[in-house]
Amino acid sequence: MLATATALTIRRGLGPVLHHNAPYLMLWPAIAFSAWYCGPGPGLVSMVMGAAGVWLWIVPTVPLFIDGSAVTNTGVGLAAFLVMSSIIIAMGALARTRELNERALAAEKSEATSKFKAVFNQSTVFAGILALDGTVQEVNRLNLELCGYKTEDVAGKLFWETPLWGIADDTRKAIRDACDRASSGRSFRRITPYWWADGSEHIADLSVHPILDDHGSVFLIHATGSDVTELKRIEDSYRRLAEALELQVRERTQELEVRNSEVIEQAAMLRSLSQRLLMAQDEERRRVARELHDSAGQIVTALTLSLQTMRQHDGLPPKVSSGVEACDTLLQQLSRDIRTMSYLLHPPMLDEIGLSAALQWYVSGLNERGGLTVSLAMPDNLGRFARGLDLVLFRLIQECLTNVYRHSSSRTATIRIDVRDGRIHLDVADDGRGIAPQKLREIQREGSGVGMQGMRERIRPFNGEMNVLSTAEGTTVKFTFPVPEGEPEADALASGVL
Repeated sequence: MLATATALTIRRGLGPVLHHNAPYLMLWPAIAFSAWYCGPGPGLVSMVMGAAGVWLWIVPTVPLFIDGSAVTNTGVGLAAFLVMSSIIIAMGALARTRELNERALAAEKSEATSKFKAVFNQSTVFAGILALDGTVQEVNRLNLELCGYKTEDVAGKLFWETPLWGIADDTRKAIRDACDRASSGRSFRRITPYWWADGSEHIADLSVHPILDDHGSVFLIHATGSDVTELKRIEDSYRRLAEALELQVRERTQELEVRNSEVIEQAAMLRSLSQRLLMAQDEERRRVARELHDSAGQIVTALTLSLQTMRQHDGLPPKVSSGVEACDTLLQQLSRDIRTMSYLLHPPMLDEIGLSAALQWYVSGLNERGGLTVSLAMPDNLGRFARGLDLVLFRLIQECLTNVYRHSSSRTATIRIDVRDGRIHLDVADDGRGIAPQKLREIQREGSGVGMQGMRERIRPFNGEMNVLSTAEGTTVKFTFPVPEGEPEADALASGVL
C-alpha cells in the first residue's frame, strides 16, 4: 500500500510534465514490488488501490499512452492496466515462490551441513574426507585431539604422509594403495597399526571408501577408522588363554589315554587272571572229585567188604552183629554222600555223555533231596557242545539255583535250554519275591556280588550275554551264546536239527 501511495504521489507530481499521458505508468513498479517482495495478495491490493487512485485522484478522464497516441480513457485503459498488472502479479508470485523454495532448501542444507559437521567433528571415531589424490581436506577434530594431534598436523597433507602412520614404511605403502583403490571405485579395509602423538602404538580398524556423485563417478574419498587396541588385547589374551587351555587339555588327554590304556591293560590282565582262576577252580574240583571217588570211595568199599566178611562168621554176639549192621548202614550212607559230593564238584557224565545227561542227573538229585523242586525243559536231542561251553552252562545253572535256594524264598525253579537262530538260550526262573530295585540296578550295571561277577567272567570267553529280569512275582536270568563254529554238534544245532 505504501508503494502504491508513493507511486500515485509521484505520478501526480509529474502531472505538469506528463499532463494526461500514461496515468498508470508509475503503478506498475509498485505492483511488481508488492508482488515480488510481499506476495500475490499485496500485489492485488496494490492493483485495486492504484486503479481507484487513478480514477479518483489523478484525472477523471485519462488518455492511455499507446505508441505515442492518446486514446480516450474509457474502459480500455483500465482493462489493459488490469491485464498487465495480473501478468506482473503472476510473474511476481512465481518468482517469490521460487525464491522461498530456494531459501528453504538453503536453510535445510545449512542445517544439515551444521549437523553433519557437529557429528563429524565430535565423533571419537576417526573420519576424514580426502581428495582423489589422497590429500586430507576434512578431518574430525575430536579424534585427533584424543590422539594428541591438531587439525593442521593432518589437514592439507597426503593421507599416508600424516604422522598417524609413524615411520612404518609398509603401513604407509598399504594406506597409499588403499587410497589408489578408493579413487578407482574400490573399497579397502584392514586392521593396521597407527601411532599417537606421544609415540605409543595402537591398532585401528581402517576403512577407505569411494564417494560417488549423482553420475556414479568418484569425486571424493572417505576414510574412517575405530580404535580396536583394547579389543585386540582382549582377543590376544583370550587366544593365549585358549592355547594354554588347549595345551593343558591335550596333555591331560594324553595322561588320560595313558591311564586308560593302563586300566584297559589291567582289566584285561584281571579278566585273564579271573579266567585262569575259574579254570584252576574247575580243575581243582575235577581233581577233588576224582580223589573222592578213587581214594575215599575205595576205602569205603574196603570197609563194606570187611563188614560183609565179619557178617559171614557164625556165632557173633547179638550186640556185635547189630553194630556191624549199623556200621554197614552208615557206610552205605557215606558212600552215597561221597558220590553225590563228587558228582556235584564235577559230574563225570558231563565229560562222558554230555550236558543233557548231567543236567537230568543233577535235577533229579535236587528233587530227591527236597527243599527245591526244579523242572527242566530242553530238546531231547540237545547233543553236546564244546567241552568248555558244556561246563560253563552247567556251572551257570548251579550258581543260579544256589541263588534261588538262598535268596528268593521260592521252592520251585525252571530251567529252559533251547537253540534257535544260531544262538544257545538258557533261562533260569523262579517265582520268589524278586530282587530289590536298587540291587537290580546294581546288577544291571554289571556290579553286585561275587556270584554275579563269576557268571559274567564265565560267559565272556564264549561271547555270551547275561540279562537279569526281576519283579515281585519272581526273577529270570537269561543267558545267550553264539553256537560255536566248527563243532559237529554246533553245526547240527545251527542247521535246525533240533
